[in-house]
Amino acid sequence: MSNFNLIYDHLIIVSIATAFSIVIGILLGVIAYWVKHLDSAILWFSDTIQTIPSLALLSLLMIGFGLGNKTLIIGLVLYSLLPIVRNTYTGIMGIPTHVKEAARGMGMSKLQRLFKVELPLAFPLIFSGIKLAIVTSLGTAVMGVLIGAGGLGYPIYRGIQTRNMQLILSGAIPVVLLALIFDYVMSKIECMLTKRATNKKSKGEVKMLKKLIGFVSLALIGGALLSGCSGSTDKVVVGSKDFSENIIIGEMFAQLIEEHTDLKVERKLNMGGTFVCFEAIKKGDISIYPEYTGTGLTAQLKMDVMSDPDETYKVVKEEFDKQFGIKWLKPFGFNNTYAIAVSNKVAEENDLETCSDLARVADKLIFGAEHEFFNRQDGYDGFIDLYGVNFKDVAKMNVSLKYQAIGEGQMDVTDTFATDGQIKQYNLKILEDDKGFFPPYYAAPIIKKDVLEKHPEIENVLNKLSGQISDADMTELNFQVDVEQKDVAVVAKEFLVVRNLIK
Repeated sequence: MSNFNLIYDHLIIVSIATAFSIVIGILLGVIAYWVKHLDSAILWFSDTIQTIPSLALLSLLMIGFGLGNKTLIIGLVLYSLLPIVRNTYTGIMGIPTHVKEAARGMGMSKLQRLFKVELPLAFPLIFSGIKLAIVTSLGTAVMGVLIGAGGLGYPIYRGIQTRNMQLILSGAIPVVLLALIFDYVMSKIECMLTKRATNKKSKGEVKMLKKLIGFVSLALIGGALLSGCSGSTDKVVVGSKDFSENIIIGEMFAQLIEEHTDLKVERKLNMGGTFVCFEAIKKGDISIYPEYTGTGLTAQLKMDVMSDPDETYKVVKEEFDKQFGIKWLKPFGFNNTYAIAVSNKVAEENDLETCSDLARVADKLIFGAEHEFFNRQDGYDGFIDLYGVNFKDVAKMNVSLKYQAIGEGQMDVTDTFATDGQIKQYNLKILEDDKGFFPPYYAAPIIKKDVLEKHPEIENVLNKLSGQISDADMTELNFQVDVEQKDVAVVAKEFLVVRNLIK
């Protein structure tokens, strides 16, 4: 997706969230002013929402509302309430008593006083709160990438994962510029409103201000309507987890479907970990994503590890169909199983060849891995129990940072996937899983059955990848994206063209 489209998505999301937050925020501010025994509760609520970390709030909302722009918009609305509610309440409360009494003495009703006196006089302060809400939302919206929403968070997050500064800046700079532009324009409008409130504004300036506000409002509403009407019933949504291999395969899915069908493809790549993607496909937020047999067995079905790859595939295929209405298509060929890796220096100094060898030196070593590894049945707890290891220290981090950390000597041992390109980059030593702890992780497409019933042609299209990707192939593809920092879409397309899967 081009940066223009990402900027457009970002603005639409923030605009819709701002529109809702203005209506709700002013309404709550007025209620707090009118109903004295509710003012403390309303202000406390808006204050409390603001103290919740944005990632935590979005995660909680995701559980209830699913993934995508809708959940992000709800989160931004909640985050934007504080300045609008408080400024509305403070602005009305700050109107001199004699002004309110004069309006009452003229026979105005409560609503008349509100709309003809109180809100107009308080509006400069309310507008200041709206400005703060918009600028804050522009920055907070980048977190939406973690829950499958659109916007400028994607290049920032992907750049962090691959340590690609150009990609980070391609998302960060537009966010900063948008915030500065909105802050400047709205500060000018705020200044004009303040002059108007103190009777220092000419009629011409007032007219110009009204036209400006009207034009901006129509532009935002029109953009939101166009965005909402752009959907297609003949559309599939391709998702992926938040690491290069899964993103590459997800992009292959999208290109194959676009090449061999008339369906429109929406990409929701780099969504998050297993939990995020699996919840998304169950709720219908995405149609398809690449999954691994070992993950399906242990993380989603909560079953014990199996060592036989064919039996594992058979079990997950049957149980997913029965329990979730999700179909496993044919595997690609590679086995991206977990493995334990150490730097060559650590391996040579401690004569390490197998995972069992770790037991005699683990108390001198630091183990680090991504958060998900510590929350899986086939992860950290099961591994240390089986092999009887007790590490000196444990570090939890983003998946994109662990290879850099072990490469720089900040830790000694990490988990890895057998096809990760960074194994080659950092010349890591893979220890033999001599007790057979890790299950097979053969990758395959999983797709909602109702999507497949509506578009049965997708099955044959995606099964073109069956047996086409070996361990060596996947390692090379990962290396091109993670180390050589090639564009995912380019890498995926080149592979598909070479295999004569697309033209």
